[in-house]
Amino acid sequence: SRNCDHYRAMYDLPVPSHSDIGLERSSSVGSRGGLTMIRVGIVSQYYDPEGSSAVVPGFIARALVKRGMSVDVLTGFPNYPYGRVYRGYRQAPHVREEREGVRIHRVPIYPNHSDRAIARVMAYGSFAATSSLAIGCLRGCDVILVYSTPVSVGLGPALAQLVGTRPVVTLVEDLWPETLLHSGMAGTGAMWRIAQGAATWFSDW
Repeated sequence: SRNCDHYRAMYDLPVPSHSDIGLERSSSVGSRGGLTMIRVGIVSQYYDPEGSSAVVPGFIARALVKRGMSVDVLTGFPNYPYGRVYRGYRQAPHVREEREGVRIHRVPIYPNHSDRAIARVMAYGSFAATSSLAIGCLRGCDVILVYSTPVSVGLGPALAQLVGTRPVVTLVEDLWPETLLHSGMAGTGAMWRIAQGAATWFSDW
């Protein structure tokens, strides 16, 4: 599709070296062609085989693998945009799979994509909680990329950064909490103030 071509072109970029991004060479992954591979962790609530804008993390992960990097993705069970887990998947505490050279770690999520604010908060909060508990699967990564939609995805990496030294990079796809306001899920009352406080905390860490 045209959108897929757009994303594919967007992330068809040269890969930096360790020195370019201020990293020491990783000792946790083997070498290829005499050079130690960079190990990248990606945290995203959405990932393949989910469609629409959820294809972006997959394009990034495959592009990094194509350039010789080792990639682990921490994500939920596919349910977007239907709000129900895809056929062929059953939720479990931690399921590992591999797609096109990318190691995928799936954790439980409350599947919901309705306009009901409480249900959506439960969906966002469930992945924030389960991914935080499973963030150890990205131990040893040189850098962690957070695909920040929703903003709550950053909870696990933020906690990991408090006790570790690895850099965390955030890719902002939606502006929070403005996204909630324009979607009609949060007005200007208590829900808005909570969302604004959470977004401010995540943007500051």
